[in-house]
Amino acid sequence: MMKRVIILIVLAIAFGACDNSEGSKPKQLTAEEIKKEAFDEIMAMEKSLMAVQGGFVDTMKASKLSKLYFTYSLNNLKDSVSSEFMFKSGELRMGIGQFIKSIEIFEQLNRSFPSNDKVVETKYLIAFIYHNYLNNLGIAEAKYQEVIDKHPDHILAQDARVAIKNLTLSDEELIQMFEKKNGI
Repeated sequence: MMKRVIILIVLAIAFGACDNSEGSKPKQLTAEEIKKEAFDEIMAMEKSLMAVQGGFVDTMKASKLSKLYFTYSLNNLKDSVSSEFMFKSGELRMGIGQFIKSIEIFEQLNRSFPSNDKVVETKYLIAFIYHNYLNNLGIAEAKYQEVIDKHPDHILAQDARVAIKNLTLSDEELIQMFEKKNGI
């Protein structure tokens, strides 16, 4: 009698396992469903990052959101939000002090979206990062000059001209120049 009970239990478990193996197969998502899930995850992460108390940004969350923006953009080059997401990715990296990564993202943005309306801004930001954060004045000057040469009428070209003039000035010299200019 005990053998029969054990055999029935084993058979029940075996049949149950067979049923579960078929039901546990993951559903194949379409490309559009994957894209929507990625977009929704980005939106949720943005909300989470914006809900920061006290003005402190969680660098881990910011880094993860930057990766999500960047990955989404590269995988959806024809999507209307992709260039904006890639720009946000670069801004986030810059904001959390990952300057080299920020430059790489801005350069990728310019390669992937050459007609993007933020091309001049990204070129200027690259020069700005080299100038103010990486203290590489040679590259900064070349990058500022690129903004001037390729976009001479853009408002940032004027800023680039001023930045080039100020590249070699010390902090004291800059303060004296501003004081003199403002009549202080």
